Amino acid sequence: MLGRLRMTVTECLELYRSVGDDLFGKRRSRLPLMTKYYHEPLEKAVQDIVGSRCHEHENCDGKDDLHPWGMYMDDDDDDDDKDDDEDSKTIPFFDVDEPRVCQTCCLTATHDEQISEAYLLRSYPHYYTDDAPNWITRYNEGADALPIWKVTRATTAAPFYFEMVRADVDGIPKAFKDGGIRENNPSGAALSEFHALYEGKAPSPALLLSIGTGRPDQSQDGFAGVMGGSSTTSTTGAILSRLPFITKFMEKRAVVQNLLIKYTEGEKQHHQMREHARGEHTWYKRLNVSSGLENMPLDDWVTGSWHGTPDVPGGRSLERMEMATEAYLHRAFDPSTDSYAPPRTMLRQAAEKLVRMRRARERGGGARWDVFVGKGVAGVGP
Repeated sequence: MLGRLRMTVTECLELYRSVGDDLFGKRRSRLPLMTKYYHEPLEKAVQDIVGSRCHEHENCDGKDDLHPWGMYMDDDDDDDDKDDDEDSKTIPFFDVDEPRVCQTCCLTATHDEQISEAYLLRSYPHYYTDDAPNWITRYNEGADALPIWKVTRATTAAPFYFEMVRADVDGIPKAFKDGGIRENNPSGAALSEFHALYEGKAPSPALLLSIGTGRPDQSQDGFAGVMGGSSTTSTTGAILSRLPFITKFMEKRAVVQNLLIKYTEGEKQHHQMREHARGEHTWYKRLNVSSGLENMPLDDWVTGSWHGTPDVPGGRSLERMEMATEAYLHRAFDPSTDSYAPPRTMLRQAAEKLVRMRRARERGGGARWDVFVGKGVAGVGP
């Protein structure tokens, strides 16, 4: 939404609040380990917003593919040097030095019953070259021609919450799940993609900003109840815990609990990124609410007061998230979680970097700036 549709943060939050009740307010199933929610409201919401912001088709319903490429390389035997979009023998080509709009890359996972790297859904057709560093992770190549609503579904198909989304990719049927089950912190994938694109052009990104969903409660790892300890204190409980089917159930529950903890935990990747960047005072920064959201479920949506208005759908959940985030951004430096500065300082530095980069681009002007701001495109640029 931020990159491909050029929506503002405020617009994204408004969409989340309007769709939240349709998504999490009505459960599909209450059976353990079954898909909990319907995915149709999310699909409809994304299709509507895509249709309203489409400047290529009249009366767009948001269901059509949007091809954001616009650059092709000649791949036929004719020496005509023509980059013909309609030539069936041309393939999409992407060059970071050419004028372009904001591009996006989303992480998902393919359902192939094997543990593999995340699968990247790009808005730009990237193919690895011989110049790419040998230490990076080589993900899938190219850009799958999937509509935005389907990409959204693929990256939100979290296990136990939403069904997988299925699509034909180059004639091959694929099923996509949320990429968090492969890499729950995408900053490593983003850095790998950067070096593949900018090798020999730039040693590091201008800014790589990682935004977490809140640090989880690390006081338990999910296996304490199975491995023994204080979870079974009574004599009856001790006897029941020795029954085979009870033990099996407890083991499965512990595995699921541990999976959910690992699913939301991206701090290990953060530490690796921080070491690679040699601190958070350079091009890498991470913002992640340190307290107040530890035990908040991914689908928390409780009706309550929000901004003084009573009985708002999801109001209690929204209020809790906003208060925890506000407290995080105003707290003092905490050496147990902060590397060199409190969150508010990190946020200001990141914002300043982005503003300086935009002003530098504007001063440079030319075709690159005109394309970036959408000049000449109806309803987008000046």
